[in-house]
Amino acid sequence: MTRQYAFAFGPFRLDFPQRTLSRDGVEIKLGSRALDILVTIVEALGELVSTQTLVTKVWPNTIVDEGSLRVHMSILRKALDDGRDGARLIVNEMGRGYRLAVPVEKQVIAESVDRPAAQSTGRSGLPILVGRIVGRDAVIDGLSTSLSDRRLMTIAGAGGIGKTTVALGIGHRFEAMTSSKAYFVDFAPVTSPSRAASTIALAMGVPVSTDDPIPELVVAIGEQSILMVLDNCEHLVDTVTTLVERLLRGTSNLRLLITSREPLRAEGEWVHRLASLALPDKDSSLTVAEALEFAAVALFVERAVAAHDCFQLSEANVAAVRDICRQLDGIPLAIEMAAARIASMDAQTLAARLVDRFALLTRGRRNALPRQQTLRAMLDWSYALLEPSTQTVLNRLSLFRSAFDIDAAIAVANDPQIGDLVVVDAAADLVAKSLLVSDSERGSTTYRLLETTRHYAFDKLSEDNAVGCVQERHALYLCSLFVDPGPAWEGSAQRESTVMHSATIDDVRAAFDWAASPDGDPNLAVRIAAVTSPLWFQLSLPFEFMRLAERGIEAVQRAGLAGSIDHVQLLIAYGHAIWHTRGPIQAMADAFGEGLAQAKGIGDAEIDMRCMWGMWSQKLQSGQYAQSLEITRAYQRLGAASLQLSTTQTAKHTLALSLERLGQLDESLALIEDVLSVDGANPVRAGHANAAQMDGRIAAWTLEMRLLWLKGRSMPALALARKAVAESVEVGHDLSICFCLTMGALPVALWCGDREFGLEVLDILRSRTRQNGLRFWDTWADGFECIMNGVPLDVRSATIYQMEIFATLGDESSIAALSALRRSDEAIWCRAELLRREALRVCNVSEDVEARLAAAHEVAIAQGAHAWTLRIATTLAAVQRDKAEVAAARATLCTARRVFTEDDDSADVQEADALLRLFSS
Repeated sequence: MTRQYAFAFGPFRLDFPQRTLSRDGVEIKLGSRALDILVTIVEALGELVSTQTLVTKVWPNTIVDEGSLRVHMSILRKALDDGRDGARLIVNEMGRGYRLAVPVEKQVIAESVDRPAAQSTGRSGLPILVGRIVGRDAVIDGLSTSLSDRRLMTIAGAGGIGKTTVALGIGHRFEAMTSSKAYFVDFAPVTSPSRAASTIALAMGVPVSTDDPIPELVVAIGEQSILMVLDNCEHLVDTVTTLVERLLRGTSNLRLLITSREPLRAEGEWVHRLASLALPDKDSSLTVAEALEFAAVALFVERAVAAHDCFQLSEANVAAVRDICRQLDGIPLAIEMAAARIASMDAQTLAARLVDRFALLTRGRRNALPRQQTLRAMLDWSYALLEPSTQTVLNRLSLFRSAFDIDAAIAVANDPQIGDLVVVDAAADLVAKSLLVSDSERGSTTYRLLETTRHYAFDKLSEDNAVGCVQERHALYLCSLFVDPGPAWEGSAQRESTVMHSATIDDVRAAFDWAASPDGDPNLAVRIAAVTSPLWFQLSLPFEFMRLAERGIEAVQRAGLAGSIDHVQLLIAYGHAIWHTRGPIQAMADAFGEGLAQAKGIGDAEIDMRCMWGMWSQKLQSGQYAQSLEITRAYQRLGAASLQLSTTQTAKHTLALSLERLGQLDESLALIEDVLSVDGANPVRAGHANAAQMDGRIAAWTLEMRLLWLKGRSMPALALARKAVAESVEVGHDLSICFCLTMGALPVALWCGDREFGLEVLDILRSRTRQNGLRFWDTWADGFECIMNGVPLDVRSATIYQMEIFATLGDESSIAALSALRRSDEAIWCRAELLRREALRVCNVSEDVEARLAAAHEVAIAQGAHAWTLRIATTLAAVQRDKAEVAAARATLCTARRVFTEDDDSADVQEADALLRLFSS
């Protein structure tokens, strides 16, 4: 009996076991490859099917590139008329795979006889499954169906991944679906290849009378429909391959389901690589319900409750359970071993102690094979099956914390005894034996070690006298990826390149830790810190880099590298890290100043300019605007001969910022508009890099929106703020987001009185500043939050510029502090507003309020700061109205209001319009 069923999706119907496709009852003919693709995607019931899975299932015994998949996918789309009117049945998630984009329903139709009745089969020859199988339903469903069309299927995967469990699930499902008899043969205890065939015969109850029982097995099987599960074949691969090929040639209704850590490479073999259980993302924030959607977490919880019935997954321990499952790579056996420890320790302690996983995870099931009693024994079994040279390569590859390509493997693993070809062959062998995971995307192949395998192999490497040489090669390889950080600081590095190298951050950490250790190389420590510095800012990790840079600077003296280009590059990056974490303090100026002093012996103008940029930035951010202008003039002179667009843009941008802070608004606006209007301005954006390691265009917009608002163009300023916020979030670079939101979007939103937008922006800012130690930017968030809640600020640790922004938003603490510093006497961007605020503070106790406001008005007019002009005119009109000087008050306010558009609904304009209506009534 075979169960007939179908999948219905849109106007289509896919019937099984016939594997026919129809549309509105009309059959559609598809080639076998296109049909295999469709079946695989439909059976996933809307879940994503990776490109690699499709290639493996459709071309199981052939090496093909993604081009073949795209060709047959194109044929399939054409047959389905997919994409007509823009609607897609199958969507491609770039770089990930394909999924069905319409609802799909599985329909069981009927039971039908599709083969002659077999002889009585009696009790199943498969072991009974105890307990439920977690997270494998889709795999078991799909492979059970596929088994109808394939006579030889191998489930390959790492030790403990659950191959036997899945094979038994498939066997029981296949028995239920068909009239086949199933047998189970466990090769784990079989140590001699000569006993393999007789072990099969024993499992089937076939008497053996010769040294070669295969002919007798073929006769005994005859025309019966039989499924034979051959378990744990990896140590007998060659022998089992010969056996199954002979059995398949001698029978017509025999199906073989193999489990092995590597494929057999037999004729007609179809291989399914069993993946780990589904895992939550690293550092993902999950509720209990969301976490339980992941099979790895569900399995851990089920086994933990079995070990200790008081265990509950809760908000308090869900992050720890997530980390446990991730550290164990979603491998079911390892997760079960870890869950068994819940009886003696809580999840948080268990997660922390998994660094010593091989000592901790020693309690497998009592009835498990010896090699599955402990985590180490599981890997010992696989390791012992490797050639000595392959063992050496595996040990050396354990230095990689992230994915790597074959060139990286060669660079780290080879030596005079282990040549390039040996490394290539070893990598292929390790993939075949499920000790190395390969991923192919965009025509290139990368490799990665499961975390448990990496720990095991690193322990082996640590016992090798050559470990130091291998670690040195690893560090040198990483340095070679970055070579010169100059282009990244100047903005000419391509973003794609920086993003590609961002995946190496864990390797960079490990290589630096070794180089900076007593057993390492201080020269390499300095080199790694210097050349990888842009990467840390690309990933918005300035706090971590600051600590690393401090260790690198200490190593400079030990290595005798003072005054070297690496030393100067490191000082430049250190200055940036101080700014983003601690603000524009003196230590920031010292770092850049020391860099400039050390750079004198190098004679590189570009490096001198990077140091000068940092010195300028520190002066600007700390309120020393006149000094910042002096530095940026010198910066311009030094860069005058440069032909690099990024250099000229940076020079204009820095000058525009200094002029804006000094109240020279028109000149500043002209400069920044020039920067933004230059054809090809986007190079400053590559890798989020301008001299500040920010997205260049977003940084320019941030200044432009402030200037637009100050010039009385509040609606365009607000629109630009919204645009910049949206783009910065899309770019996803935390430092650029923080800069844009604190220096532009939030002030503009609150100046315009758009509290709703301000709250939205503040939420985004908070979500970024509390990651990665961005404390300086978090102080901005603190200030804006206090202002929006009407809470006085503690400005004792605030920078001058922070107090200026907060004063313009009405914070009394900032106004008082700036007044004490006599900032309103200086020619700065907010002088007119500070004078107005100071006049308001003495409004009830002084007779010269109008004189003070008139002085403020004069300053605003001189600067062309129409926003301040309107505020001052509104305040002055209110004062004069109280004194019955209505005509003069109205005239002053009307003049100020005319600069703004009729549809301007910002808070200041609304207040002015309300007062004008009072004058008219």
